[in-house]
Amino acid sequence: MPIHYYLYRQLKGGGMEIYMIDFFDVLELEKLLSKMQEKNAESSMEDMAVNLVTGLIAGQKNSMEWRNNFQNFCHISPACGMYLAEKRSDDEIVLKQILEACDQTTLKSIASKYGKNSKIGAIVEKFCSTPKHPSLENELKANHESFYQLLVKQMEKEGYKTDADYYNKLCFSRQTFSKLRNPDYNVSRENAIWLTMGLTPNYQDGTRLLGAAGYSFRENKRRENIMIYVMKKGRYTLYELNELLSYFGEIPVGCEG
Repeated sequence: MPIHYYLYRQLKGGGMEIYMIDFFDVLELEKLLSKMQEKNAESSMEDMAVNLVTGLIAGQKNSMEWRNNFQNFCHISPACGMYLAEKRSDDEIVLKQILEACDQTTLKSIASKYGKNSKIGAIVEKFCSTPKHPSLENELKANHESFYQLLVKQMEKEGYKTDADYYNKLCFSRQTFSKLRNPDYNVSRENAIWLTMGLTPNYQDGTRLLGAAGYSFRENKRRENIMIYVMKKGRYTLYELNELLSYFGEIPVGCEG
């Protein structure tokens, strides 16, 4: 029989509510979050980027540790396939992926580490000076299903017959949900997470859904790490996810933003 934590919560109107969380899930999550905290304390974003570039130059890109760090830094899901095994995944292509995940401060750190006269420094400088083209982003969006289109497919998969069936169950605003039908509407991160996790998807479907909204699950964030854990674990309910989030002091899913 599974062992559970029986926890007590004070209700607003007085009285107590009892709920339970699987004991082994709590233990496993505590270990995972502890490791994540240690890892984050050890290396900043700048350090991670420099280490990735250094490892790339040293020919480490096919090592498991380097690839895991690369996936986490660039927010790439393993479900996307073995991108490093593709023909186009030469060092310069991989370096570009790392640079695209960097902010300006991190890019300056990399340029400072190797110097402007080095090959890496020249690539970083060229990358920074290259103007970003909004038309390319629009072209990429046009060739992929929108967040709303993927959401509808997942809703049908889970047995919802209409949009209203789903957003009413979540207590999500009808007005906000209707805006999703507009392909130019930028859904907020919190709403995208709410609508995604409300469908209790597996990890692959969840990352695909959130990705269509322009976001990714961040493994360096405790709250989203718990979501990743639950999706990879198997079937669950939004209630169970929120109980785990509350237990670890994180904000439950369901705060419209």
